[in-house]
Amino acid sequence: MSSIKPYADWLIELDNIRHKSNNDDGYSTRELAEIWKCSEKLARKRISVGMQKGLFTLGKKNIKRIDGIITPITVYCYKKKRCEKQISSN
Repeated sequence: MSSIKPYADWLIELDNIRHKSNNDDGYSTRELAEIWKCSEKLARKRISVGMQKGLFTLGKKNIKRIDGIITPITVYCYKKKRCEKQISSN
């Protein structure tokens, strides 16, 4: 049986990745699933929890699709300072 990381550990891992990539636009659900090494369904659930706690804000990022068309996608921007307050109060 595998152990599941606490939510705070997922957010710490996200913050470490954010500093490495210098990506201020945020991450899509698919990108977060890859970072967290989980399914997109689980990533959506974690994002939902984060949105309810005020840890994420919505943003937009333009990506180039396989057919060459640039299209906006929704991304989730992680707010570290609010996270630290939420984790310490839990």
